[in-house]
Amino acid sequence: MAARRRCASTARLTPVRADATEVKIDVSGPTSGAFGDVQRRLSEYRTVRHMYVMAMKEQVAATLGDRGYNWAAVAPTVAFAVFANLTGLSAQMDSAGQAFREKDRAAIKKAYANEAAGQGRR
Repeated sequence: MAARRRCASTARLTPVRADATEVKIDVSGPTSGAFGDVQRRLSEYRTVRHMYVMAMKEQVAATLGDRGYNWAAVAPTVAFAVFANLTGLSAQMDSAGQAFREKDRAAIKKAYANEAAGQGRR
């Protein structure tokens, strides 16, 4: 089975002083595949890209600091990304709901047709 990658993060660490390291994070995604053009969406939805960058920066800081991941350090960025993209998320949910309702109606219609043709459960 081929790997299905949504996005990848690369951390470049550069020592600045004995007690400091510069951290640069790059987030990228595939341009085709199971999840579509992730790279385009990362460019389009900059708040989401920024959320991934901040999450990776926290992961690097936790690793370098020999401590656990601090979700509270990332939570404001996640909240901002969600709110900034709420309209798009709402439209996606509406579309998914509509698709489900249409599929459900088709299944009910088929069940009634099968019943009428004597092909129902026995």
